[in-house]
Amino acid sequence: MNRFAPSSIQAINAAMQKDNPFEGHSTVSEREIWGRACPDLLELNIHASTVIWQAIKQVGSPLHSVRAIAFLAEPGMGKSHLLSRICHQLQARGNGLFIYINAQQFTDTSLIRQQFLYAIVNSLKYTGSQGIMQWQELALFPLEQALSISRSDSLRLDPKRLIEKLNEQSLAKNQAWINQVTDILFKAQPDIENPDLLRAIIWMLCNSQAPYARHWIAGRSIAQWKLDEVGLSDRTGENREALAWEMTVQLLQTICQYLPVVIAFDRLESDDINEAVVKKEQVVASLIKRLSDNLCQMQYPYGVVLVSTMTPMTWYEKIIPFLGKFSNYVSGPNEPISLSSIDSHTLREVLAQWLVDFYLENHLIPSNPLYPFEYYQIQALIRENLTLKDAIDWFADNFKPIEVDPIEKVERVFQQLLERNWFLSLHSDFEIANALSFSFQTLVGQTIAQFKIERVTDEIEPKQENQNYIQFKIVGIQKERRSSIGIAVSQSRNGRTVGAVLKRLLRGDVFGLTRTCLIRSKTLKISPTWKAYPEFETWQNRERGLWVDVNLKEMIPLLVLCEMYERCELYQLTEAQILEFIDRTQILDNHPTLEAIVQPPPDDTPETASEMDNTYSQSSQTPTPSTLTDPLCDDPPYSFQQDEL
Repeated sequence: MNRFAPSSIQAINAAMQKDNPFEGHSTVSEREIWGRACPDLLELNIHASTVIWQAIKQVGSPLHSVRAIAFLAEPGMGKSHLLSRICHQLQARGNGLFIYINAQQFTDTSLIRQQFLYAIVNSLKYTGSQGIMQWQELALFPLEQALSISRSDSLRLDPKRLIEKLNEQSLAKNQAWINQVTDILFKAQPDIENPDLLRAIIWMLCNSQAPYARHWIAGRSIAQWKLDEVGLSDRTGENREALAWEMTVQLLQTICQYLPVVIAFDRLESDDINEAVVKKEQVVASLIKRLSDNLCQMQYPYGVVLVSTMTPMTWYEKIIPFLGKFSNYVSGPNEPISLSSIDSHTLREVLAQWLVDFYLENHLIPSNPLYPFEYYQIQALIRENLTLKDAIDWFADNFKPIEVDPIEKVERVFQQLLERNWFLSLHSDFEIANALSFSFQTLVGQTIAQFKIERVTDEIEPKQENQNYIQFKIVGIQKERRSSIGIAVSQSRNGRTVGAVLKRLLRGDVFGLTRTCLIRSKTLKISPTWKAYPEFETWQNRERGLWVDVNLKEMIPLLVLCEMYERCELYQLTEAQILEFIDRTQILDNHPTLEAIVQPPPDDTPETASEMDNTYSQSSQTPTPSTLTDPLCDDPPYSFQQDEL
């Protein structure tokens, strides 16, 4: 397939039946926050993205340790989509870590600190900017410090290769290596508040030990033998809520030594209208306030951006009454930022981006980039005030193949007819002439082999002299000279019949022709023993007559096209569909037989004709059979009878 030509509707519809890119994606799930992102139109809520990136830049200096931002929007307007965008952009840029907190996972508000810590630990296990876990990205920073102090060659290792090397080593070697690294760090930084936390972070580089390190940081129980193996203390029996909060603050302080971190609180609105008196969103707001209080005094190179998303009702009816003047802990110094409603232009661009990804994945090029949708449908959706979620749901429900392109039907008929036996037609003068005449008529106005075709007609005057031996003529301009080419098709094995054809070709000037062309299979020799042979030689030498071979592979498609056009109703097609098929497929472009017929004469001597035919008949009728007696031939009357198909 031409890489710039539209794919067939049949291929596009087949891909659509296999996959619906919209299905299940109207709501961004937690998995999609981290995994393969849905198509993203950066124009959508770009004002919100800009504010977040400005905050990330601000906490990149010691002067701003905490920035809080709140976004308000009704369900389905793209709150989670915005957070997913920030997550994937951080992955691409590598200038910060991302922590996603789904407030709906806080199932027990009395254990919110433990659940919050677990959500942080779980977020950091997802892939970061270097194709490794965010935990491992974090671990590389203290490791590089230690290796730099010790001037180790391991500093030159690619992160992935370093992790592979550690995974290939024995446990004993890794234990010794971890001890060596942490000893270097502890000597260089004797004021480290939680050395076990730093040890656990570095253990993240060993894939086999990383799950245990995460469990330990999250405050989960671990067998004593495993604690001994990784060199971490047993903290069971302590107040788990207090321990979880202490670990959370220490972990964020550790991160802020090396990178800024975005903590995104999503879905603060309660799902359960019968939730306990102490509402979930209020507990989360209290958590954000306390977190901000604990982190705002940090003196580290980087800080934390606290992003929260919720509905306007949650903000005005739950958060404001609960926090009062302290609501700026959630929204920052400014009012919450509202996300934008979609308009028809934005929705069209979102849809187009989604479909671009779908067609690229399937290696397809649609003729309409919005297929199977139309712009008027998008405008109708906007008039109904649908949210982005509602619109994507509608796209999912209506992502169905529409009626098959009629040109596809023409293609199927064409391919079926190619398989037919065309032997009789290839030996029928009438059918070959008919197919050639039709082909040239479809090319009127075009130029092939330097010949601009102006008209094609079967009106050869004088008719009584011709008697349909010259079936049609092609009139046009070649090399700035007007030309009229007479076409005679003769597959006869009868020397007298061939002689009658040659006599007409020799007298081309009588018929207003500048040159003539014989269409005949080269396997049908013109024998030197025939009486017509002298005429043949004279025609070729003096008149520069052109003999064009009937090539099987080249002629059959022309016969098929003519058959389809003349009997289009039988095949449930229209003439317009067939002509569009010819134009779209360019099946007649650079056709060897057609080019051979109109190719320039072998030299540049002026063409002669006693009289050019200046009567521009617009007739497109096919040659009609003739049974008139030929005064120039002593053969019995020759009849052009159409072979049965």
